Amino acid sequence: MLNDLRYSLRLLRQRPGFTFVAIITLALGIGVNTALFSVFEAFALKPLPLKNPESIVRVSSRDRDGATRLLFSYADYLAYRDRNHVLADLAAWNKVAVTLGTRPAGAGDDLTALSGDDEYLFGQLVSGNYFAALDAEMALGRAFLPEEDRTPNARPVVVLSYGFWQRRFDSDPQIIGKTIPLDGQPFTVVGVAARNFIGTEPDAPQFWMPLMMRDTVIGEGGWNYKRWLTDRDAESFALVGRLRPGVSRQQAEAEMRVIAEQLPGDTADRQPKTGIRLSRAATFIEINAELMPLVVPLLLAVGLVLLIACANVANLMLARAAGRSREMAIRAALGASRWRTIRQLLMESLLVAVIGGFAGLLLAVWGIDLLVSISPRGTPRLDEISLDVSVFAFTLAASLLTGVLFGLAPAIFASRVDINETLKEGARAVSAGSARHRLRNGLVVAEIALALVVLVGAGLLVRSFVRLQAVEPGFNPDHLLTMWIGLSDPRYEVRGARRQFLKELTPKLWAIPGVEAVAVGNDLPIQGTDSSSIPTIEGHPSTREEQERLVGLHPVGAGYFEALGMRLLKGRGFTERDNESAAPVAVINETAARRLWPGEEPIGKHFTFDSPSAPDFRWTEVVGVIADVKHDGLNAESGMHAYLPNLQMPWPFHTIALRSQLDNAS
Repeated sequence: MLNDLRYSLRLLRQRPGFTFVAIITLALGIGVNTALFSVFEAFALKPLPLKNPESIVRVSSRDRDGATRLLFSYADYLAYRDRNHVLADLAAWNKVAVTLGTRPAGAGDDLTALSGDDEYLFGQLVSGNYFAALDAEMALGRAFLPEEDRTPNARPVVVLSYGFWQRRFDSDPQIIGKTIPLDGQPFTVVGVAARNFIGTEPDAPQFWMPLMMRDTVIGEGGWNYKRWLTDRDAESFALVGRLRPGVSRQQAEAEMRVIAEQLPGDTADRQPKTGIRLSRAATFIEINAELMPLVVPLLLAVGLVLLIACANVANLMLARAAGRSREMAIRAALGASRWRTIRQLLMESLLVAVIGGFAGLLLAVWGIDLLVSISPRGTPRLDEISLDVSVFAFTLAASLLTGVLFGLAPAIFASRVDINETLKEGARAVSAGSARHRLRNGLVVAEIALALVVLVGAGLLVRSFVRLQAVEPGFNPDHLLTMWIGLSDPRYEVRGARRQFLKELTPKLWAIPGVEAVAVGNDLPIQGTDSSSIPTIEGHPSTREEQERLVGLHPVGAGYFEALGMRLLKGRGFTERDNESAAPVAVINETAARRLWPGEEPIGKHFTFDSPSAPDFRWTEVVGVIADVKHDGLNAESGMHAYLPNLQMPWPFHTIALRSQLDNAS
């Protein structure tokens, strides 16, 4: 085989044109596949950095309507945690955002020195057993203690992520025991997580704090304020657990469903969630299963590109073999077996494939850099895309398989020679007859067919993109500059302070030179609905099905619809007079009008999201109907949405959209 290798190298050097074309063709096919595989591996195949990731599961539920629910109430979480015998541990968590850098009044001098401006941080509220459930280690300090997860707002402690500790605190080894100001409150740092620990979410949190600190950092935001500990309708937490050794997911699901059926809920105002499901929680693709319809066609497409490259090189090898018939005849005349000849030719093919693989690997390095550079900032696990051992193994396997694919058929046909006819004096090198012609024609047909599949797929993709661009979003996105504000300082825990902030903010935004319109709300179209709830309709006893219909909630300011270019179908929008002293009003979209009051005039109708038994309860009157807006993506149904004056419902988080013909910097 070493002799075959040396001979193959001499032949490739003697025919540089053929060698260059074959290697470049394979390099393109292998390089594209290697680059895509490295991306796919980072997102789909690499498990999250957790111990025994195959035993970690996330809990979801299905209600009677078949809708999937990912959040549970704290009361339900305790029931699942304490009653099951199939999970070694079960933890609850939810996302939270806080401001770092505001010095709390009267906090003393024991504050870690902070450099730079205030910084907005994204982290998680977690139950006290969160780190134990995931078997997480600490780089410094400790995880949370059981007593830090029992009394609301009693123990302001925090665990920092390793990366955040490095970046913001310069890897200070004395960080443990110091306090840092989060939302203006002093939190004691008790631990720094291990370098590679990010929990069960691909977008790594910067900190973790006890779930019992929820009211301190969230305040009055959301509908579940002050009742989340006991109210089973206050679904605020995702659940993640670890299976006991020897317990399968199916066994665990069966027991969890039994527990779900025993929970309170079969009442007029609560639908039980009996369809408990446990899914793996340790790889990105399982967390983001909606990516699979995008990833699989892409992988198939680049696989077809590699097959086209193989067909191209196979045709080159066949054409080259036609000119080597005398050589093959001489080998046979000297006693070479057919297998010996095939082995020699396969060695040449494999050598070309391996060289093409190395060239493809170099192209993949450039391709990965390009993919990373054009990816949106903050894309989870982007820094994990690299050429590691598994990618090298994939490239080697692809190269060897490619060499066999394009080399085997030409080798077989080249080894079929008529010694007498070929060695006759003056005989010209001829092809191996009609069979070889059929093979070459078949390869050409296969190339055209595969290329047609790729082109049709690309055409359909472009067509889908064009159709997506033609979808009416329900608002005018041109010349809009947007930003996001979180009122997380303690002074804004009361609604009155938030109202005053909004009353002062809006005229100052209007005063900016060049601003043509101002929109202030809790979220923006396309980016997803920030909050939703189930409405109660005045004079209309709801059925069980209607009790599960969610309506998106959007506290917005006066002029919001006009600023975003939303179309008012009937009634009116909001003005400054729709404040805290006015009667509660709302504008709904046409889908909500059609589904909540079918066949009726919605203007003047009343509904509520609050409890009618509350002491300050008032019905909300519908004063306007707008055309549907794509709040949750261009490819999603509009759903039901209600817009409420933000002076009547002052949210702690705001998005601002300014319409102006000026450039963004101005």
